[in-house]
Amino acid sequence: MWKDAPAAYGDISYKELANGVVKVNFENVTFVDEMHVYAIGKKTDKETGFITPYWPHLSNTAKEEYYKVYDIKEEISTANKNDIGKLKALVFARGDKYANYRDLEGISMEEYDDTLGNSVMMNIEAEMDMLVHTLVTKINDLYAPNIASDTAITGVDENGNRVSYDAGTLILDSKNCCVGSDEALPPQELFVRVGCPRYTTVQGDDGNTYYIYNEEDKTDTALQYTIGNIRVNPKLLESESLLPAYTQNGRPGELPVAHSLGEALAAIWDEDTMFLSPHDTTPCTFGEFYGKMIGELATLGDVFGSTASGLEGTALATDNARQQVIGVSSDEELTNMIKFQNAYNASSRFINVIDEMIETLIYQMG
Repeated sequence: MWKDAPAAYGDISYKELANGVVKVNFENVTFVDEMHVYAIGKKTDKETGFITPYWPHLSNTAKEEYYKVYDIKEEISTANKNDIGKLKALVFARGDKYANYRDLEGISMEEYDDTLGNSVMMNIEAEMDMLVHTLVTKINDLYAPNIASDTAITGVDENGNRVSYDAGTLILDSKNCCVGSDEALPPQELFVRVGCPRYTTVQGDDGNTYYIYNEEDKTDTALQYTIGNIRVNPKLLESESLLPAYTQNGRPGELPVAHSLGEALAAIWDEDTMFLSPHDTTPCTFGEFYGKMIGELATLGDVFGSTASGLEGTALATDNARQQVIGVSSDEELTNMIKFQNAYNASSRFINVIDEMIETLIYQMG
């Protein structure tokens, strides 16, 4: 019975030595021995606020090296006998970070299974961010399209710094892009990264003005179009007319509406270019991607709910069987008391009847 409470946190086992000393292991690490009880520490991530349990006696906190109690990369299964503990399940479901679209891009099925596949929350975070990121970048690329430069670019940027870029660098397609009512370049994007403009303006040595695209950096979320780092362009909130919805080839003072841009925006909803995960081999549209994502989450919830109900029933049955062997069952004792009371009452009535019969016979014989 003493194992019940610790077992709610993870896999616990014990071994009694010949000298009577009991050693206890928790998640395959010594927890109690003949000399010590090794406490579990709590590490709080400053960015996410996540609390992760670790073993202080196996860690080097001065070098930020932590020996985690739970290895979220391990494969959890009944066959491995490591699917034990509510806290462990919570840590695995939560994951160890906020996931985004980068965690889904270009990874193999094995990498997916070792990371996102073990965490329900990280998986749905990455899928939702992938949906938003793809939608945002496709819309922005229509309002402010890019092309690769044919030649190397050298010049001075907007901050007065001398810069150079190789051929193939992404720049604004200034000849074919649309403009807002102010006819200014570069055109406004609909969604902006907080603290990171879409373009850096460079005055080239050849006399041309180039708008160098500030590409996304997979190592820096500040340079990514993620859910946590995008906003609707505040300039467009102030003045909707700045939305690049006009072509540049109009007569002076007149800006023709870019009907082709509207058609292109409508068309992206029907493009089937997205995949839910490395296990998904069928391309889908935005709507289909969302449907798959919600369906996958609902299926997991149903499976986990059914499994939890089944395990709770098994645990209850096992506990009842154990109580019958090593303890007193209040339900069983109450049943026995009622049974014995009824038996006593029946016996008492029987004796009374016999007594009355004997008394009657004696009086009649007399």
